Amino acid sequence: MNYTLVGIVNDYSETVTDSYHLYLIDTSTSMQSSDHWLFGWFGRSRFEQAKDYMMKIFEEEMKWTKHKMCLATFDTNVIFRVAFKTVDNEHVAKLGLLEPVGKETALFDAIKDCLDHFEHLNQIYDNPPRFLYIFTDGKRNAGCKTTVGVDAQSLNIHTNKLNIAGMMIHVGKTNADETRQISGQLGYQYVQLNEDNIDTTANSIMMSVKMKIKAAATASSGFSIAAAVEKTLAIWRETEKSICTIPDPCGQEGHSDLPRFQQQSQPELRPQSTMPTATYTACHHPLAFVQ
Repeated sequence: MNYTLVGIVNDYSETVTDSYHLYLIDTSTSMQSSDHWLFGWFGRSRFEQAKDYMMKIFEEEMKWTKHKMCLATFDTNVIFRVAFKTVDNEHVAKLGLLEPVGKETALFDAIKDCLDHFEHLNQIYDNPPRFLYIFTDGKRNAGCKTTVGVDAQSLNIHTNKLNIAGMMIHVGKTNADETRQISGQLGYQYVQLNEDNIDTTANSIMMSVKMKIKAAATASSGFSIAAAVEKTLAIWRETEKSICTIPDPCGQEGHSDLPRFQQQSQPELRPQSTMPTATYTACHHPLAFVQ
């Protein structure tokens, strides 16, 4: 067992502060297809895979009352389905009703609307940790035009100004290169999600997010124990460097920029002591909500 990570989880609630998480899901028609070789007609669609992931996240987030989650969808426009609040049955119900029946994939416009939404949040709360997660299959439908002045560079500047941690989650095994490229231009973390790695990816993302929130909370608490702050930040930095590839049982690789936490063997006991030695390997405009 990795006792360092267990310790982080155990005392997470002691330092956690309110954090705000906006999940933006692509509902364009291309999300209806699966990755099956026969025209995507069989197997779970990319949209169903995204919903499976979100349900996994909901199950975990219900344990953390200080995590405020907003659920939104986009195709041609953004619709905010559930306002920022602790995850409850409304999130689950609204997610269950969603279908990929939209038209165009106006990705950059959607990101801008979300950043504007966060900017409004900043006027109410004092610089809380904020996270933006974008689920898309990377396919831009014909006819989609981005608003003048909205490009990757401007969105990157806006994101950094608001101190938001952005993440592009590519759903499916096809057309990932475009999403990875856009993610790099935006300065967002890139993750590839498919039906073979949903649980693994959800667990890794949640652990990474918790460590970032803990680091931010510790650093902003005004503690005079500088070593404690440095220790948390150091673990975070080392974890972020541990880039890995999540294996795909079907023989293809699902790439992820997330850390993989290795399970360690039971620690050895020191002579003349009953205490274990813990070892580890570091490896907006305001928009109306839909009722």
